[in-house]
Amino acid sequence: RHSNIKSLILHQVGLGRKRALMTAIIPAIQNSNLEAVFLGQNQIGSEGAAIISDFLASNPTLKTLHLDNNLLNDDDVISIAKALRENTNLEEMNLHQNEYGLIGADALLTLVAPFREPLTEDESNVIFNCSRGLNAIHDSNHICHLKFEYNLLAPLFGELLTEDESN
Repeated sequence: RHSNIKSLILHQVGLGRKRALMTAIIPAIQNSNLEAVFLGQNQIGSEGAAIISDFLASNPTLKTLHLDNNLLNDDDVISIAKALRENTNLEEMNLHQNEYGLIGADALLTLVAPFREPLTEDESNVIFNCSRGLNAIHDSNHICHLKFEYNLLAPLFGELLTEDESN
């Protein structure tokens, strides 16, 4: 174990197609001093999400985890959100450009804002619920960095969100 290495970048190395590698890497990360792991564009899908969820529930010392572009669907994100309930160390997670929708987004928002009402298709209700949850985000044990795709928010916020404001 090399104590000076704080980040591991395994970007686009095909972990989704190499289950044995995925199952070997996670315990190695768990037994390390790593603070940041970047696993973007690996197409880990549901099988990889289950491994990641178990890892996160064990409350590793990891501070940052990037899982962008990994074919994660609503069920995968729900599993990860449940695992994060047990995790007090992770400060930043990137789930950018995955395949989850409102149900997965709602699971993440419920994690950081547990006292708000669930998201619905009704735009005014969504705006009300999200703004009401900001105090709960403040009171949670996680630093909250949420970034949603424009195409996910546009149907919810309608004319309040223009293409220029999506970044």
